[in-house]
Amino acid sequence: MRTRTTDPRRAARIAAVGAVTLVAGFMPGTGAATDTRTAEADVAYTCDLPSGAQPVAVHIAAELPVTTSIGTAIRPRDVALSFELPRSVLSASPGAEPVAVSGSARMLIEVSQRGESTEVPWQGLEIPEFPLPATGDLSLRATGEVPTITPRSSGDVLFALGQLDVGLAPRAAEGAGDAPPPLAFSCKADPDQSAELATVTVPPESGTTPPSGAAPEPSGGTTPDRSGGAKAGRAADLPTGACSHPQTARS
Repeated sequence: MRTRTTDPRRAARIAAVGAVTLVAGFMPGTGAATDTRTAEADVAYTCDLPSGAQPVAVHIAAELPVTTSIGTAIRPRDVALSFELPRSVLSASPGAEPVAVSGSARMLIEVSQRGESTEVPWQGLEIPEFPLPATGDLSLRATGEVPTITPRSSGDVLFALGQLDVGLAPRAAEGAGDAPPPLAFSCKADPDQSAELATVTVPPESGTTPPSGAAPEPSGGTTPDRSGGAKAGRAADLPTGACSHPQTARS
């Protein structure tokens, strides 16, 4: 993980907005921390492409607070996901040779506090259409707004990278015939490496004793289908006293 201090389209989609359930330590909130830095991580992934397993180096950056208080939203901003794929992932499919491609990505983020964790989908990260290079790999960059997380207790909040889902929509030149069909695939982080993006410190309130953690449940999610669309997952059951539906961060 690297950090540096900073001052405060239509595309093929592989994930529909699923209900996010956050419990036991996390809740939606108002307000936002302002003491921010840009967190960056480089993580090795293996992607399940039609041609087989493909190693892919993924770079992610997001503006996150250094510290926040209990009940104050952690709002990731300027989220950008970058990676390269071999051009053959598009040309191997039937159809006319594509001249441009667009798409979207979803990254599952594991958010942990006090030894308990929940998965939060950073979805709807869009890859704007760009012309394909004559030779060489495809350099893809996905950006977009992601949900907020609000700690309900003190203790470090850790953000780590999880599964990456990608959907691509090739476009053929006008009059050249049908473009190759949309492509959807998933990537998993390789084992035996750190996938940490950032840690946000949440100090205890004055005169209080830090509570023990309790298990959050995974959020509802989506899975890509081979048409480049999405299948919505079922939201996790919400235990009594928990809060749900984090807000989406906005600039």
